[in-house]
Amino acid sequence: MPKGSVYCTLTNNSDRGKEGKAPVDAANPRANNQFGHIMHWREERADPASAKFTWNILVLAGRTDSDDPKAKGSMQGQNSAA
Repeated sequence: MPKGSVYCTLTNNSDRGKEGKAPVDAANPRANNQFGHIMHWREERADPASAKFTWNILVLAGRTDSDDPKAKGSMQGQNSAA
């Protein structure tokens, strides 16, 4: 794990985007996100006292055999994890 990094798994927000619930946004890119995703935050200059950080979606989980492109996730080829 790179110094100054934090990882967090976000799982099964099947209510995302429904009326009265939190909308889709950059950090939560899918409505009905039943498969979840892994976020990665990196502190500026790997300094724990920093008030700034960058972030990205490290893995967008899904089913590679899905007909819905939004449900496929970001893993490619024969990669799989459990």
